[in-house]
Amino acid sequence: MPRAKPVTVEVSRRALIGRMEPRLRRRGQQLRADRRGGALRHMLVDVKKGELARKLDVLQPWERAPSR
Repeated sequence: MPRAKPVTVEVSRRALIGRMEPRLRRRGQQLRADRRGGALRHMLVDVKKGELARKLDVLQPWERAPSR
């Protein structure tokens, strides 16, 4: 008996991005679109700047990064 082919369903790009955004937000990242040059590219942006600045040792203990 021939094996049944698995059924797959195509998910739209917007639905996929909608699923990814909450998980990225929990990790302190954000998905951004770059439309320069006529092509659409997506990039991840680290939104926890204060933590990155501390890891890079560019903030003193009494300083904090701006919220926006």
